Amino acid sequence: MLSSKILVTVFYLILSLLMTISALAVAIELPVELWLYLLVVHTMLAVMLYNFFDHLFINTIQKSYRGLMAREWTINITAPLLIIVVLYLSYEGYTPEYLSATLGESVSNASNSISSDCTVISVFLKLQKEIDAAFWWIVINSDEQIEYRPLKVGSWFVFLFFNSLAILGINRFIAQVVYQVDKIFQRKNDE
Repeated sequence: MLSSKILVTVFYLILSLLMTISALAVAIELPVELWLYLLVVHTMLAVMLYNFFDHLFINTIQKSYRGLMAREWTINITAPLLIIVVLYLSYEGYTPEYLSATLGESVSNASNSISSDCTVISVFLKLQKEIDAAFWWIVINSDEQIEYRPLKVGSWFVFLFFNSLAILGINRFIAQVVYQVDKIFQRKNDE
């Protein structure tokens, strides 16, 4: 698959689209603590790592590709850190208010908790909330009712994978902004 430029392009387009849609849906309800972390700490960390890798590659990679490599390395290092922070914040107190005793009621409450004037956005947000409510309900109840350990681990893995797409998309967006700002400043310095 990696030998074909078309397949790689299609794969990354689909992955980027999924990350973007997921990030836009999740960004609406991120906790304040996570926004503060993203805007201050994570952005500063991304800038420092980008500059570090840009200087590290100065004698080994051509100037036109150095920024791209620095961006990708920054994304790869900051992504696990951001996922750990999100998991910690989720584990330490974020449980959605729409959860109730039954799955159907939880999904219905989640669907009613969000709306938009635009029909397409409203349908998308409601669908995302319903999927999120189903995952939360299954994960919480699987811990209490399911004795089979691999099934518990599997449900947590699916839940984390689903939510990590949004986090990875936000992380990639921050690194891309840092990369673009650096390119703008380099262009001004070259003139």
